[in-house]
Amino acid sequence: MANDIFNDPDFENLVAAMRRTAPSLTRASMMKPSPSLSLPEQVKERCAFPEAGFKLQVITGSPLTQKGIVPLQDPPVVGGVMHCVNELKRIVIDEYDKKKAAEFQKIPSLVRRIRHLLRVFYDCLVTRKGGPDTMYCDFKRMFDVSIGLHKVGLYLQLDPVRLRAFMKAGGPDAEKLVLEEPLDIGEWRRIATRLDKKVKNDEEADDDDREEVSTISDKAEKDLAANMMAWFFADVNIAFLLNDPRNEQEKEWARKSAERLVKWSTSSTWRDVLGDPLTDAMRPIYWDKKALVRFSHAGGLGALYGDWYQSSAQELCAETLSTLPDAAWEHQTKSSLFAITRELGNRVSREGSTAATEAIFVNACYNIYKRYGLSPFQIAAKRETFQTSIVFYYVSHQIKKERLKMETKQDWRNLFNEFASLPHSLEQRYSWTNLTISNKWDCIDYYGCDYKACPEKQALHKLREKRVKGVRDPVVEERLERWGGKARACGGCSTTSYCSTECQKAHWPNHKADCRKAKSRK
Repeated sequence: MANDIFNDPDFENLVAAMRRTAPSLTRASMMKPSPSLSLPEQVKERCAFPEAGFKLQVITGSPLTQKGIVPLQDPPVVGGVMHCVNELKRIVIDEYDKKKAAEFQKIPSLVRRIRHLLRVFYDCLVTRKGGPDTMYCDFKRMFDVSIGLHKVGLYLQLDPVRLRAFMKAGGPDAEKLVLEEPLDIGEWRRIATRLDKKVKNDEEADDDDREEVSTISDKAEKDLAANMMAWFFADVNIAFLLNDPRNEQEKEWARKSAERLVKWSTSSTWRDVLGDPLTDAMRPIYWDKKALVRFSHAGGLGALYGDWYQSSAQELCAETLSTLPDAAWEHQTKSSLFAITRELGNRVSREGSTAATEAIFVNACYNIYKRYGLSPFQIAAKRETFQTSIVFYYVSHQIKKERLKMETKQDWRNLFNEFASLPHSLEQRYSWTNLTISNKWDCIDYYGCDYKACPEKQALHKLREKRVKGVRDPVVEERLERWGGKARACGGCSTTSYCSTECQKAHWPNHKADCRKAKSRK
């Protein structure tokens, strides 16, 4: 017999340790360093959040605890990961503070060397195949690499004079490294992204296709090369957004940095790749209303809603969204609005339909509709599937069908209260209408009729077995569409649905007791 993990003392100890550590992570996420502190003190406070997160990850198990391929020497081997990290700290932190001539022109080559060796490390981790450069992958813990890069990035971000000295000494090469060169997403992630997009757009995709995507994605998720570099690149790019440009060149740097940050923080692919390091780095934008508005106008508002939906800084994001300036909603595009609605939809999918009644959710939809009309919700509805909430399909359908005015936040609150109390069968019917034909064939057992012996369901199963992939039969598909779209709730409990009165009557002897229990709980 398998062990019951929930009764395992080790599991109980793990949960207890997480509960002790989690509050410190929340406090650290809210901590905004005072400008009156010295630069080292500000950097120390900014690093409190990732260090608290690392303590939690040590308990739960984390890639940040991974060791290098070879042992770390003292001193580190020249050209190795830790030698390069230490050189960056010497140049950017130690020698600059001592008023020595900083060798800033060396920074691009050192950063690229670290990036290359992280690629070597993760290629070896994923494929189990090494190479000659594995001898330079020499760190005690991956966290030592990423936090070292973070500190270097913070010294550049928090000291504009130091940042300008770096950009001047590095010249076009520094600008290319920081503002133009793509992060190393890795081949496995590129394959997984392409395959996932292909399957989602394939009307005939089936469970086997989705299983293939899942297998490739599992392999891709082991590759954290870009994730480990995220702090450094995000820190420096954010610096250009926080500082007021002094000349045309610095305006161009700010434009490029905003473009990069928006791409990284609002693309679902890049958010998955960069993870918590990006969220941590984004906090200065969320603290600074001026920078937040500037970032929002560049298309980045979806990042804030994404971090509110799922990140290690949810409380900070909730606080920021509760006091979001109206000006942040100006100059939004189809792309930026889609990023916002995507993250709002993700939250409802994860938390349940009542999440749509939260003030932050209601305020967002009110502001979108007030300025941009129904179109953003209709576009968002098209991405909803049997695996997601159908909140925006419902919104689009109800506003158009009922010709709702939706002029106040209370109007939106009322609509979402109705959505949260939808009978299960009605929600199924909305969802069924929004599924692709491939999803409808996959979901015959979950939609349309709760009577297992439903004759139409059984007939459709037989037709499904005869289907040939790539061959469409409009008559059969129309039959499937009509069957699933007819679902009606049981009038007593509203928890079961049937495609016909005949199926409901046939199921009644088995459903009667459950129906009465459900009615008594209302």
